[in-house]
Amino acid sequence: MSEGTNTSEPFFHESENFSSAYFGKVPAHIVKTNNGKVDQQLVSSLVAQLTDPNLKETREDVLRILRDGKAQQLLIGILSLREFFRHRAALVRTCWETGLDFSEHLELFVHIATDGNYSDCIESMTVIVENMNGPFNKEQLERSITLLEKTTKKKSEQSALLEMIFQKIKSF
Repeated sequence: MSEGTNTSEPFFHESENFSSAYFGKVPAHIVKTNNGKVDQQLVSSLVAQLTDPNLKETREDVLRILRDGKAQQLLIGILSLREFFRHRAALVRTCWETGLDFSEHLELFVHIATDGNYSDCIESMTVIVENMNGPFNKEQLERSITLLEKTTKKKSEQSALLEMIFQKIKSF
């Protein structure tokens, strides 16, 4: 097999028989067949399986596949796609439900907690408290603390949740 392409974003590929998501190194022959494009239909299907209440029976299987595939980058990539913003709380909850360590993405979850609504905040708090054990980059911790200090005073509805995040981060 020839040398692959290393991507920081998830790479989606659909063939005649399979739909695949690659994290990290993507085989060169797959990149060539897809011309490096993200398959929006595949991403939309995954988001639907994670967020549609009518698809609950397959959700556990999807969570297991994400967990077994150590799919943190895939989930972070989907969280950054604007078209799925309305599903942000459910996607953050998915991060928690996989049980995967999202320590590398602390600052993103703090941003979602401080920028989002109450549901976004509580789901982000759960990921930070339950799924992050470090190690953490010192600058990332400092930026997260600064953001929390600024925001806690502004968002009274979420201030208790933001304070819990703040205390957890200070304990790192």
